[in-house]
Amino acid sequence: MATDFYKFYISAEQVLAGNSAYWQYPSNRGPYSDCLASHAGEQAADAGIHVGERLCLHPNLNPPFFVALMLPLVGLGFTGAWWVWSLLSMGAGVLAVHYLVRELDVKRKCLATLAGIALLFSYYPATVNLEIGQVGLFIMLLLVLAWRYLRSGREVLAGFWLGVGAGLKPFLGLFLIALIVDRRWQAVVGFIAGGVVTFVVGLLALGLPNQIEYIRMLGSVDWYAINWNASISGLVHRLLSGNELPGLFAMPQLSPIVVNVVSGLILAITIFILCKVHSWHESALRLRSDFLFAVTSVAMLLLSPLGWMYYFPVLAIVLAVCWIHGGRMSLRNAVTMGGFVFVIVTIFPSALVRSDKFVTGLDWWWTGALYSYALIVLFLAVVFLMVRSQPVSDNSTCGACVRQVT
Repeated sequence: MATDFYKFYISAEQVLAGNSAYWQYPSNRGPYSDCLASHAGEQAADAGIHVGERLCLHPNLNPPFFVALMLPLVGLGFTGAWWVWSLLSMGAGVLAVHYLVRELDVKRKCLATLAGIALLFSYYPATVNLEIGQVGLFIMLLLVLAWRYLRSGREVLAGFWLGVGAGLKPFLGLFLIALIVDRRWQAVVGFIAGGVVTFVVGLLALGLPNQIEYIRMLGSVDWYAINWNASISGLVHRLLSGNELPGLFAMPQLSPIVVNVVSGLILAITIFILCKVHSWHESALRLRSDFLFAVTSVAMLLLSPLGWMYYFPVLAIVLAVCWIHGGRMSLRNAVTMGGFVFVIVTIFPSALVRSDKFVTGLDWWWTGALYSYALIVLFLAVVFLMVRSQPVSDNSTCGACVRQVT
């Protein structure tokens, strides 16, 4: 039961029992340390300590809307809930591949879909969602739907699904900034509507105290230095320390400065690219939508404090954009090479390892940072593609109306 899904289940179970959905990790101990002995057994239960804290579980970091969606599964018992969740997660992945392939210029779409499904469930960051019960495949489906709607001109629907996604994972809020920069006002309205729906559902199902507790709990998060955390925060804290887990160098005062500077640079580059996209003619609808999704999808994981690798399946959209606009399979093409490097580096299984378990230089500089390197490479590849591209056709049926600027 030592899975993320078990924590989700505990949260929903506690709500139905009239308790809080959220808990802090045992006092004075980080979430990856040994649990305090005083927080075990009936004595802790009698003291009113939350069951999640008593079991020494990492806190559930999902918003009340997510917990509300979990409530119907509690009646199935843990085993039944696990099976339903796993089947739904697999179904979301299959649907995401189906809709994504429909946007590609391939002749045998059924065969391509089957190949895509096989590749998805051979990809470790996707399968780990099934192993620990995470939500990466659900987020993938929401983003694929939003991408399809945006590039086909159904902006309100696109924004709505992005807003729902942000209600599940707040780091998707970067899409709201992207839509505003590109002045996709109908999508902005849809995003706000989706976000309001998720907030209201969470509020009605869990009440205001849980909303407040969730926000308070987020302020206590400081466990960034884990190898599965591909974000800039994860990379910097693994090197410089600054939280409960140590870094290679003991420079905790420097960590937040470096994180803020690098994150600011990435955000500035992202906004610059989005401004370039907006400058293209409105008839280049698909091209603008593709590039908006490509740069924002990668940037949001780099900028999120906890950009876990099990969200990487959403980057299938980025690889699809590289396929459509990046010169197909030419290995001399920097964009294709960037996508190729990303997939190869991240495809192999890896254990979850915190920085205090790193021993050799290989742990610190390579195996412990591979996911961050892969994400940075993909971001640079997307930026390279977008800077060197411009629309050359106003044909709305054109899926690859872009040329490379030499």
